[in-house]
Amino acid sequence: MSAVLDDLPKLQNFRRLYASVDIAPFLQELARNDHRWTENQQRQNIPAQRETQTIALRARVPEPGVRMQDTHGTAWGPQAEHFPRTCEFLEEFARKHHGELARAMLVRLPPGGKVHRHIDEGEYFRLRDRHHLVIDSAAGSVFSCGDERVRMRNGELWWFDNKTPHHAINDGTSWRVHLIFDLTPRAEVPQPDAGN
Repeated sequence: MSAVLDDLPKLQNFRRLYASVDIAPFLQELARNDHRWTENQQRQNIPAQRETQTIALRARVPEPGVRMQDTHGTAWGPQAEHFPRTCEFLEEFARKHHGELARAMLVRLPPGGKVHRHIDEGEYFRLRDRHHLVIDSAAGSVFSCGDERVRMRNGELWWFDNKTPHHAINDGTSWRVHLIFDLTPRAEVPQPDAGN
């Protein structure tokens, strides 16, 4: 994994961090675990995500009385054990970029499917940066954020501003798969309340 000297135009809402991550180990893990796409369908309850399927690797730890989008705690979920190379990559990325890994998931979108226009709101998202690694998208992943649009390619890892209205489409003929994860910059890691 090496950083990009980017030839892309300067974008406000997107930043390509890596152009060629080796995705072969992630594809192998997915091939062995294809049946896991339908084990957890909670994300489909989010209107903007209703057309997706998700394998949750790191998920929120519920806090009584706290909205999902304001919950800071995360932990590895039961599906993570089936994706050791993927999880190792996530931990290495967090170390290299001096951040704390938060939620992480594999997400797929069917041919012709859409992630509907939305903003990721709440305290959880306010403190974190969202990243997408394209695992499998033969035609490339069309992604719009604000008034900018990119086509993300296999092996590319992108940061984007998920606090700006965004949406995506799969205009290909096969499933589109991304590894989506959040990183909390070390300076913004939520601290426990000193009064507790």
